[in-house]
Amino acid sequence: MNEINKNVMVGYKVFNPDWTCDGFKYEVGKAYISQAYPSYLLEKGICFSRKLKDCFKNHPLDSRYKVVRIIAFGDVAKCLENNDSSSYTNKIYIAEELGWDEVLRIVSHEKGNMTFENNGSWNAGHWNAAHYSSNVLEIPNFDAEILEKMMEKSLKF
Repeated sequence: MNEINKNVMVGYKVFNPDWTCDGFKYEVGKAYISQAYPSYLLEKGICFSRKLKDCFKNHPLDSRYKVVRIIAFGDVAKCLENNDSSSYTNKIYIAEELGWDEVLRIVSHEKGNMTFENNGSWNAGHWNAAHYSSNVLEIPNFDAEILEKMMEKSLKF
């Protein structure tokens, strides 16, 4: 069973060292939209995690990788069968890159330790990826101030 909501939420995403994910190149400060219909978000949406520690179930803890804080502002789907914070959206804003000192501090705080039991060769990279983001497009002339106002409104409730 999947849960789909229209939300504005903050999360995290990890990119390859060349800023790509599933063959598409991203940039900090830009917004992107997936052409996935809400019922297909888990297969074709843009993946992210609400908790940074969950990003490292599918990516190695390696300082060559780029880690960012994102804002999902479209449809958001969470697979209720997973016991983590992995989610998918059709609209994402890449807010900022995190330094590795901050990454380690956040993950350590979230886990209470630095053991990554699911970060083996079977779970790293695209081995378990069941989605494809080739349907992702940059949103031209995106105004991040509008998104910030949406965030402020959603946080007041």
